[in-house]
Amino acid sequence: MTLYDKYINDVTEGKIVVCEYVRLAVQRHVSDLAKSKAKDYPFTFDRVEADRVLGFIGFLKHTAGSFQNKPFNIQPYQAFGIACIFGWKNKETGFRRFTKVYWDTGRKSGKSELLGAIGVYTLGWDNEGAPQNYCVATTRDQAAYVYNAAHYMARKLIADSDSAAARLKIVQYHIKDTENNGFIRCLTADAETNDGANPHFASIDEYHAHNDDSMLKVVETGMGGRDQPLLWITTTAGFNKNGPCYSFRDMVIKVLRGQLNNDGLFGYIFSLDEKDDPHDENNWIKSNPNIGNTPKWDWMRTKHKEAMAEGGETLVQFLTKNLNIWTDAASVWIEDGIYMKCAIGRREDLHGKECYVGVDLASENDLTAVNYFVSGSGWH
Repeated sequence: MTLYDKYINDVTEGKIVVCEYVRLAVQRHVSDLAKSKAKDYPFTFDRVEADRVLGFIGFLKHTAGSFQNKPFNIQPYQAFGIACIFGWKNKETGFRRFTKVYWDTGRKSGKSELLGAIGVYTLGWDNEGAPQNYCVATTRDQAAYVYNAAHYMARKLIADSDSAAARLKIVQYHIKDTENNGFIRCLTADAETNDGANPHFASIDEYHAHNDDSMLKVVETGMGGRDQPLLWITTTAGFNKNGPCYSFRDMVIKVLRGQLNNDGLFGYIFSLDEKDDPHDENNWIKSNPNIGNTPKWDWMRTKHKEAMAEGGETLVQFLTKNLNIWTDAASVWIEDGIYMKCAIGRREDLHGKECYVGVDLASENDLTAVNYFVSGSGWH
């Protein structure tokens, strides 16, 4: 049984703890497999191709920590995502079905490491002429996380494979394939200078940090000349619910729930469910599918203790970055739970009673407060 088949079975049978969105992603795949048997269904799942890509990535070397220089240890949840993205094909053209990926997990889940591996694969082994691969982010430092992972993996691949050594060339700011004239490089937020890009693969890292979708549009509109381009968006939760990431995430959820149809989008969101207790560590795996390997359990428990002791900004950062829960601000003065305890009764309970209302309106940096005093029963 393949890693991805095992993951499908474990999720379907409830053997591992996952959130609603991951369960829906698995159900979508299983449902599409059944549909693909019909002649008029446009897509088919190519196991040979899925296994080929997984085999290539498994040959690459990890870049840091205790796993450095060891073969890429693909986890079951990663295997499922990779198999879906590369295995689903258009029956008529033979090209990939999915051209856009939204991959959303807690911090330290190995997103950049995986993107580095995908970048190397799509550079030289994706049957594309002169592929342009871009590591996209708001800053060069952020883009470098993915690029540096690809750089290290390519360097180790050159040492391990004569055929790779014959074609790959690493320079300061590029990884080049001399056989197909492709390259990997960084692409940052100076979007107006990047209109000439013709991407085959582009990774957009930490999309929550983007104030607008200009970088995404520059990359996406440049992909029109490619037969099977791949735009891969990764992120951890953020604070700007008015930004492009939260809006796109909402659309992905609607696709997973079957409320919207988008056959070219693969969505993978790891987060706590709405009613989950974020302080129950049994729920943490929902946001951190690789917990134990990365992040480490001791590290997560230490961060949680710090968040509980310090509260405020530290707690918000733990919820947002470690548990992948979107919050409204990077810091809070009063926690939501404490604030909600101040709400006593409902306004409907005041109907027909003598009531005095006190209102304190804020200007910019103050609080707005409303209280109701009912004769005989006190404040509400």
